[in-house]
Amino acid sequence: MKNNKVLLTKNKAFVFLFSLLYFISFLLLFSRKGIGLYFHPYEIDSFMDLFNMAVSPFNSTYPPLSLISFKLLYLLPHPEVVCASIDLRNNYCGAFFLMLYIFAFCSFFLFTMYFSIRGNTKRKIIYSTLFLFSGIVLWTTERANMMSFAFIFSLLFVIFYLDGNEKKKRLSYIFIAIAISLKFYPGAFLLLLLEKKDFKGILCVSLNTFVIFVFSYIVCKQLDSVIKFEQSMGLFNYMKDAKAYIKVMTHLFVAFLIFVVACFFIYEVYMQNWKYVRVIGGVSFAAFAPAVYILCFAKNVNLLSVVSAPFLPAIQALNFGTEMTASVEGVNVSFKNFTLLVHYLLTGGISISKQWFFLLGKTVCVALCIVSFACNKKIWKKLACVSLLCIYVPDFSVMYLLVYLLIPLVFFINDVQNDNVDYFYACLFAITTTFLVIPYKFKVESHYLLTGSFIVISLCVFCLLLLLFANAVYELMSKKREKK
Repeated sequence: MKNNKVLLTKNKAFVFLFSLLYFISFLLLFSRKGIGLYFHPYEIDSFMDLFNMAVSPFNSTYPPLSLISFKLLYLLPHPEVVCASIDLRNNYCGAFFLMLYIFAFCSFFLFTMYFSIRGNTKRKIIYSTLFLFSGIVLWTTERANMMSFAFIFSLLFVIFYLDGNEKKKRLSYIFIAIAISLKFYPGAFLLLLLEKKDFKGILCVSLNTFVIFVFSYIVCKQLDSVIKFEQSMGLFNYMKDAKAYIKVMTHLFVAFLIFVVACFFIYEVYMQNWKYVRVIGGVSFAAFAPAVYILCFAKNVNLLSVVSAPFLPAIQALNFGTEMTASVEGVNVSFKNFTLLVHYLLTGGISISKQWFFLLGKTVCVALCIVSFACNKKIWKKLACVSLLCIYVPDFSVMYLLVYLLIPLVFFINDVQNDNVDYFYACLFAITTTFLVIPYKFKVESHYLLTGSFIVISLCVFCLLLLLFANAVYELMSKKREKK
């Protein structure tokens, strides 16, 4: 007699809980007309990440590659519009730029997801659509932050690097370099290279990232000069200034020349033609070093400040939030904010003044992630640990960073094995990625709000970290028993 019992796999459990929570949230939104239920408390702040930096294109903590698009956007609207980010968003040029961003991200996302999910066409389409309309992707799209593309390039890096093909592996180095150049968090994925002792790959990624940083920094500086001229005398009059125009074009040509030489150098490193590497590297250093020294001497500036200038945004971003008053925020998922959230729920207090406590806690979280990465066997668990590093370490870690959890989730659903503990992982993935709405919303401070969905998701992310660490300890103990 045939057994008609339906086998509940971890993937089916994930899809069922994901769909159920999504359906319940949709009914709540529909019944209440969205009032007081939306998982993002700042309704008027939609898409503002794309425009906030455009109206202040100087002195930003964004990497220079991300700022190029912001600076170009600054030059599109009329001068009377660029003074306010909301006006820029509501301007027809800003609206067109926003539509272009949404189309590019959604298309790129679906394309990447479709070819990274294993199975037949039907399965690929179902999961790709499911992820596209998940809460964290909607949240990421609504913020219109450049981190969304950093996430896609990080996913491409993981897929190509783990494929095993040598050509794809070389291409993966470029993907992760672009991701790091857009946002700094994906640098955590270099743990995959370190684990495999792929030191050549680390060198290639470092060279790629350096080239992209320097080239995009030079382009940004030239765009800054255009913006300043546009502010003072108008873009049309600036173009009539032959001296200024030639100066900008010369700088851009030098930047392009450096970029081309660096590409040749990186290519020869890939091909392991060390003879050409030494020749190109020696000639480039012989030309570049005196030029930088002469520039510093002529402008009477410190040599170190000139060399480190392209990487100043990275230094500022890594320190971002350390001097701010520690206070719970409604859409922040860093370790600091999680601690403040628990403190608030238990005591009602909204701040803690002891910065050393957060530094110690963050160090512990990093240690938990690294130990879990090293001891867990399955690749999706390793990727989950790396993703949690991206989420928990930065103090200014907004909820859209949870989109990095889609990287281990893709490998989780591709894994055909079904362990008992995987059902817990499936539930945690479903809760953190779905469009979760809980009818609970209250004000913490004058400008920060907490939602019930944020509280539950933050707790689930922390439980995911603890579960991965517990699994790592179990794997370690099992390994020791096998040796005995």
